Amino acid sequence: MAGKPIKMTVSLRSLFAVNNSAQARWGSPSSHPVAKATVELEGTGLSATTGTFGDAQLDVSSLPSGDYVIALTPDAGNLLRSTSAPLNTSDGNKTDKPGTCRYRPLRIQVSLKVQDGAVKIQPVGPCDGTTHGAAFFQLPATLLVDWKPDWVACRYQSARPPKTSPTFILLHRTDGPNPGSALDEFIPKVKSSHYLVDVDGHVIKLVHEDLVASHAGTSWWCGQKSLGPISVGIEIVNKSGPFTQQQYDAIIRTIQELQRTYPGITRHGILAHGDVRVRSITGLIDLTLVERSGCPGVHFDWKQLEDAGLCSKADASLFKESQIDGEYGGYFKDNPTARLPLFATDAKLLRKDKTPYGVVAGVQADLSSLGYSVNASNGVTSTSEYDGATQAAVDRFRRRYMPGVVPTNEHLNPIFDRNTAIALKRVLLDRQR
Repeated sequence: MAGKPIKMTVSLRSLFAVNNSAQARWGSPSSHPVAKATVELEGTGLSATTGTFGDAQLDVSSLPSGDYVIALTPDAGNLLRSTSAPLNTSDGNKTDKPGTCRYRPLRIQVSLKVQDGAVKIQPVGPCDGTTHGAAFFQLPATLLVDWKPDWVACRYQSARPPKTSPTFILLHRTDGPNPGSALDEFIPKVKSSHYLVDVDGHVIKLVHEDLVASHAGTSWWCGQKSLGPISVGIEIVNKSGPFTQQQYDAIIRTIQELQRTYPGITRHGILAHGDVRVRSITGLIDLTLVERSGCPGVHFDWKQLEDAGLCSKADASLFKESQIDGEYGGYFKDNPTARLPLFATDAKLLRKDKTPYGVVAGVQADLSSLGYSVNASNGVTSTSEYDGATQAAVDRFRRRYMPGVVPTNEHLNPIFDRNTAIALKRVLLDRQR
């Protein structure tokens, strides 16, 4: 007479857990189950398929205690396929319904202790695939698996224009602590990025690169209106404070892969969303940089990208501090501790002989040469006034190239002083290399 079955349960969820915690970061622990997946105990002939709630049971009555490998394979509807792989420009996004998650196969080493009519299951070491999954002891006979999707289909805006490839990458932050809140915002709306980078470095693809994701909004850079059709968006999970090293590593890796596929993306095309996001007013033209000043924000360490050769920088070797005395009409030679007064005009910033320095026009020309909008009407025409549009551009420049000088994401910091002028000249020269 056969003994009573001894069953172990494997429960598959998309939790986005980090730091060895089973706490769900996309809904509750019962949310987002992975159904129709095959759970196989390798070398035993035992397998089962997960049901609607992501659970599968295996009868381990005949097994001795020991270490085993659980192999997880998604069904065809959820299997990560070549059409969903990063940098693939197929039509996968056009056929997957928004919210479709795709996973790569995963293997988990576990220890089973089978005795006295019961089984105890314990994960042994990390899952393969690094950030792609993690297993947690839930109950003596139950293993909870956080199976992180590499692909979550989100709505896109349109196809890219014919013969158009991305030339810019815009970096964003979610302003939320987890990927779940961002995905719940992206999936039902025509609002998303191409990639989402979690705090542990896990990268989720949301929209294919041959499609326009609605991430750039009303934008302007180097005379280009609407950067959405020519950019790739990378959203970074961050509510506040520093980003993680795993995120920087993942961002650098993703940018390098994109540059290999799209050579038109140079290091000068890696931008903050705040650098390009201009005012959005229906029926009016206003190219003032007034929105998204904290995207990705003052806590983002651009030096990590600079050291990897992936973006422009204020290279001190290109311009000595003393050289600023000969720039901007000698304004900072005569006024070494000065700050440009808000709304000052060149007509009132005069030398002792009553001739204008032309400092404001010079600042506007330099910022415009980098790409920033300095004119609310057309982005480029000098007004010779340190007006709102120019102040906003200075604020974005300082956030990007002068780490630590802007204290918060919330407040503008349009201080144009000697140090800002030196940094601006250094970046200009770096752009010419």
